[in-house]
Amino acid sequence: MNKNCPVCGFDFIQEPSYYFGAMYFSYAFQVAVFVLVYLVLRYTYDPGTWTYVIFMILGAVIILPINFRMSRAAWINLFVSYQPGVTRH
Repeated sequence: MNKNCPVCGFDFIQEPSYYFGAMYFSYAFQVAVFVLVYLVLRYTYDPGTWTYVIFMILGAVIILPINFRMSRAAWINLFVSYQPGVTRH
């Protein structure tokens, strides 16, 4: 993640341990991935247990970079409102 916003200069590193709350969003995103993988496999193929496990692990690894950024963005969006045209240097 960038240290500062390239447009307005907002400092994304608010304080130490600021993004610990983003773990809740990360958990929710990951549960959604697991449910989606389960439903797709269940209603298209109906495989064995190990196939579910392997595909859920693959889904988790593939979505990890997106999950990381989206959970942090969701967390910071709770506390900082976007104001177009405002520069924060």
